[in-house]
Amino acid sequence: MYLRLMEEERVTGCIYSPTHDAAQRFRADAYDFPVVMIDRAGPAGSADAVVLDNRDAAARLVEHLVERGCRRIAGLFGNASTTGRERHDGFAQALGRHGLPVLAEFVEPNPASALEHVGAWLAREAAERPDAIVASNGLLLLGAYREMRARGVTPGTDIALAGFDNDSWTDLVTPGITVVAQPVYEIGRIAMQLLTQRLADPAMFTRSLVLPGELVIRGSTAARKAFADGSAQSLHAGT
Repeated sequence: MYLRLMEEERVTGCIYSPTHDAAQRFRADAYDFPVVMIDRAGPAGSADAVVLDNRDAAARLVEHLVERGCRRIAGLFGNASTTGRERHDGFAQALGRHGLPVLAEFVEPNPASALEHVGAWLAREAAERPDAIVASNGLLLLGAYREMRARGVTPGTDIALAGFDNDSWTDLVTPGITVVAQPVYEIGRIAMQLLTQRLADPAMFTRSLVLPGELVIRGSTAARKAFADGSAQSLHAGT
């Protein structure tokens, strides 16, 4: 509807951040102006795009947690997006490289889903409880944080917590939350470059640029000291 409105307003071009379903339905030839997609790409070759390297970003979070001593790393991933699946893939592959179990749930991408699943994880016996939780978007991360605090569990002291999206609250709480920050300025700058180049040369081949995320380390992933048998771990204060 909004793209049709853009067409009626006779826009020269558009930068478009679609949902998963909208991205999959998108067809560039349906509109008489060029579109550059950000965050999610459409079908291969359908439009220029600038996206985050989701698999690499999730793998880097896992590597960071493993370096901090975590061995039972649980993940919450949105069930309605390609980004959630890509982040799960990177998460699972990184765990596999270390021979660690994949504890993951695909859930509705909202705080209520995180509350439910994190609550179930925290209710387990100590040996079965995760020692780290990764959330694949800011809403899931917020829900996970709320449930941990409601149960008296302190991120970085009791269980490590990390996620995606450098939302403003993540460095206001104590401890701050470790996140992968999207390079939003670069995404916008490159998207505008692609759009102006497309306007100058409409026949140019379609391009898709994949950018790395930035790992922002805060106190919620404080270092851990693992027991020798790996079945249980204790937390200690870290950086």
